[in-house]
Amino acid sequence: MRKTISEVEVNIAYRWFLGDTLLDPILHFGTFSKNYVRRFKESLVFRALFENVLDSCIKYGGIDPQILFVDVTHVKVHAYKKKNHNEQIQKAASWYVDELEKEIGIGR
Repeated sequence: MRKTISEVEVNIAYRWFLGDTLLDPILHFGTFSKNYVRRFKESLVFRALFENVLDSCIKYGGIDPQILFVDVTHVKVHAYKKKNHNEQIQKAASWYVDELEKEIGIGR
């Protein structure tokens, strides 16, 4: 959230998309974090939306699920070639939501 808000502060395209002028104040990232926790913590809305976006990206060739770049020291490999891509999307969406929740926790 912090990175997104800092981008909104310096990128006019975000302000245009949001319908804000250059003089409109930008909300504090904590406002979004609190809203997320209060309204959507137990909801699967964001997960479903993210899975839908990933599925569309794969369907139209924006993402190749056969190629994976990982920046870690040690990774256990479970190379099962007949793996259902719905499971791949679920894992990616789960990881992304976990990362967002960690970032929200850091801001407190």
